[in-house]
Amino acid sequence: MFAGILGIPAFFILLLAYSSSQVFERLPYYGPKKVVEGDTVYHKVPEFNFVDHLGNEVTEETLEGKIILMTTAMESCPEECPMEINQVYKYIYENIIGSKETKDVVLLTHVLSKDTTNPDARLVIDDLPFNAGKDIDFNRWKFVYGKTNPIYDVELGERGNPYRDLREDVVGGRASNALIFLVDYNRHIRGFFPAISNPAIMEAERLATLLCIEKRKSEKQN
Repeated sequence: MFAGILGIPAFFILLLAYSSSQVFERLPYYGPKKVVEGDTVYHKVPEFNFVDHLGNEVTEETLEGKIILMTTAMESCPEECPMEINQVYKYIYENIIGSKETKDVVLLTHVLSKDTTNPDARLVIDDLPFNAGKDIDFNRWKFVYGKTNPIYDVELGERGNPYRDLREDVVGGRASNALIFLVDYNRHIRGFFPAISNPAIMEAERLATLLCIEKRKSEKQN
């Protein structure tokens, strides 16, 4: 019993240490970098210009200060796409929409089609479970169109970027949901995750939350 009593403070110390490591976890930066006057300058995603399915312009200016989780989706992909869009809904959207902690996180889903230059986002939204698409806040989850997706246009190390060409040409329509990019409030890429893996999707949402904490700390320091 005495040992157990002594163990209680140690448990809380470990718990606080674990919590602190989560709060202050530093996410890496991806893409090319250079040193300018002694400071490291990291890759920023290029300027982008999308239009969402409601006709609203979506640019780096309209999303200034936001943390972006960028995904892609095919207009029509009956086997895999509904499952993947449901996973994004369940493990990302439902979490960010229900938390004040993640009020600065925006989901962008780039809607692609291999057959037409005018894909229909409604076909993607209708794949969501239980008519959930009718209740989506389209300020927080934007389904966007654009001939190219410059957010994906970055080298990801020695292997390059196998997802860079998933912009206008999608062979078979199956690879389009293969990656989630995490872009911070300064347009730096801070993570990328396979969207066909539930743990990876959950990790994308977790790290987006950490970026919200990082942003608040940065704002307080400034």
